[in-house]
Amino acid sequence: MRNLYSWNNMLSGYAKLGKTKPARKLFDKMPEKDVVSWNTMVIAYAQSGFCNEALRFYREFRNLGIGYNEYSFAGLLNVCVKFKELELTRQAHGQVLVAGFLSNLVISSSVVHAYAKCREMSDARLLFDEMNVRDILAWTTLVSGYAQLGDMEAANELFDLMPKKNPVSWTALIAGIASLNHGKQIHGYLIRTNFSPNTIVVSSLIDMYSKCGSMGIARLVFDVISNKRDVVLWNTMISALAQHGHGEEAIQLFDDMVRLRMKPDGITMVVILNACSHSGLVQEGLGRAGHFDMLMNQLEKCHAVKENSHENMVGSGIINGGKFFAELALCDVKKFLSSTQSEIIILEIWTEFGHQDTPDFDEVLGGTTGRVSDPLG
Repeated sequence: MRNLYSWNNMLSGYAKLGKTKPARKLFDKMPEKDVVSWNTMVIAYAQSGFCNEALRFYREFRNLGIGYNEYSFAGLLNVCVKFKELELTRQAHGQVLVAGFLSNLVISSSVVHAYAKCREMSDARLLFDEMNVRDILAWTTLVSGYAQLGDMEAANELFDLMPKKNPVSWTALIAGIASLNHGKQIHGYLIRTNFSPNTIVVSSLIDMYSKCGSMGIARLVFDVISNKRDVVLWNTMISALAQHGHGEEAIQLFDDMVRLRMKPDGITMVVILNACSHSGLVQEGLGRAGHFDMLMNQLEKCHAVKENSHENMVGSGIINGGKFFAELALCDVKKFLSSTQSEIIILEIWTEFGHQDTPDFDEVLGGTTGRVSDPLG
């Protein structure tokens, strides 16, 4: 006979795997539930993106009056970060304060993160300044928040005060840079301090120079890096070239990547198709992408990104008259359709092809849509 500890262990297992539907079924069958059970469900729904359901569970749980602990706020704050709603964040902050958990470093850092996501930097900074101990998450969150708002003076000031910097911290600062001169200063500082950047930092530098319109320096940064064994680096450079209309150079770089036995992922294929779509290189794109079958194989092997990648690929097919790619994608979209977002994209393609009526999605896709059902179902 199972005890509550065993039930909670099984529930936690489903939650960690992101399997919210089996978790919900198990939760409903549990003869007894405690704070751990409810916390697990709230966090599981929040992490899986079912934020409304996470909030509903949180409210129901709190109304039961069975107590709470610091983990009870983890799912709620995750929802605040994703929703980016200031009023909800302030309510969550108030509940954390009343519960006496602001002294918990992880919880207080999460509240700072939620305020930063809401672009409410004054409240984020106020709470940050009140923290007796600050971890790297709190520092990086605040730097990133200022940078994304374009307040690089505040971002730089805070960054200079950071007692310890890691690659994520540098990326947060670099991502907000819109001035080429400022970008060069940060890059120069990295070189002078002998900082050994990882792929994420180098990719951020390439992206920054690209956004500043300095593709020559972006390509130089890419070329001088000796270790190019990370596909993220190649994707970033190919994407930068594509966005600036250098389709042929992007294709050449893709060829170099394959020649070096680097394995493209789903994102690589989307980027190269996008480059061809922007540059009118339809046949080049099909040749490099392996006639769509290779693209589908890549996406199927990359479960975590296949839905978004496929939607991006279909979308790229209707950019600048690239209907050929869209038609190819439409032929196989039934494998990846799992949200109303996909139906919206199909509707865009349907309209682009001159149809005036609303498509029968099941008929267009050749069978069941395979849409994800309501998490409560």
